[in-house]
Amino acid sequence: MNERITIAGHGGRLEIIVHGYERENASNTSDANWLNCTLRFEIGLFSGATRLSLETHDIESFCQELKSLLLSGGNEAELAPLEDVIQCKITPTKLGHALISGTVKTCNLVNAELSFSFDSDQSYLTLTGMDLETVIEAFPIRPR
Repeated sequence: MNERITIAGHGGRLEIIVHGYERENASNTSDANWLNCTLRFEIGLFSGATRLSLETHDIESFCQELKSLLLSGGNEAELAPLEDVIQCKITPTKLGHALISGTVKTCNLVNAELSFSFDSDQSYLTLTGMDLETVIEAFPIRPR
């Protein structure tokens, strides 16, 4: 079962496709909570895809920060996983609007990095929050 997290705005789109847990039968908590993902991105004229591993904790934390940002004007929401294939920060700019910024890096033999920033708004970010909640429900933190 694949689930998607879309982080989008005006001129940019990041899509994280979660394929499942990396280690179904892991015997410890840290190994049990890694997710096998694909990152697709379209930012201006640049587009691409790469493999990505995220921890369930990363998604949970990002979801909580985004909820805080949307509900009470929190400072920012940041997806900053241990494996830094993606770094993504959502920073409010003015009423109902935000700046999405960060980097995407390759995780293979070629060293490449794309820095990005694009504007977004509450309508896009609300959908991102819903996507995050769907992924958390489908792939909860496992307490092994």
